[in-house]
Amino acid sequence: MEYNTDREKLHLPEYGRNLQNMIEKIATIENREERTRLTKDIVNIVSQMSTEDRDGNFWHRLWDQVYIMSNFSLDVDAPYPAPSQAEVSSKPRRIPYNTNNIRYRHYGNLIYSLIKKAAEMEESPEKNNIISLIASQMKKLYLIWNRDTVDDDLIFKNLEELSGGSIKVDPNLRLASTATILYQEKNRTLKSSSEPQKKTKNKSKNKSKTNKK
Repeated sequence: MEYNTDREKLHLPEYGRNLQNMIEKIATIENREERTRLTKDIVNIVSQMSTEDRDGNFWHRLWDQVYIMSNFSLDVDAPYPAPSQAEVSSKPRRIPYNTNNIRYRHYGNLIYSLIKKAAEMEESPEKNNIISLIASQMKKLYLIWNRDTVDDDLIFKNLEELSGGSIKVDPNLRLASTATILYQEKNRTLKSSSEPQKKTKNKSKNKSKTNKK
């Protein structure tokens, strides 16, 4: 009995051994025109078996896959250049770790950037309005992270701390209550989750009207 582990390695197992054997056989045909014609037929077969998205690079990827299954031995007139073995086997570039030093991660980078911009502004009613908007957003983000409760004083303290003490919050500033923010967030979530259902219902109604006509 012959085991798969004893056979030649499958370069792309998802397409199976029979397809790989056919491609390897085509690569040995002496007539270049015949090799090219049969390879195009193989590419069409691969296109029917592929589960990839049919975007602009779909056929290019299929030709690359056929070359890979031939172990880069195919020599045909293809619409795309043959990939090199070194190019295919090269490892992807390592994605560096996020080095941003964020003390309160639940506020996110955007809040840090907004606080920095607000701290650079001259004192004005506009700056006070921006500070109020930033503080309101910070409270929303805090409650998303910890759906319990939070005092405005803590938000103001964090805001002043993150600005390096350059922002002083108006002592008369009052933010929306925790209950109000959580209620608004709940309604927003329910609304967003129900929108696809509404679209489906509208499509069904339109379809039924068309059938009646």
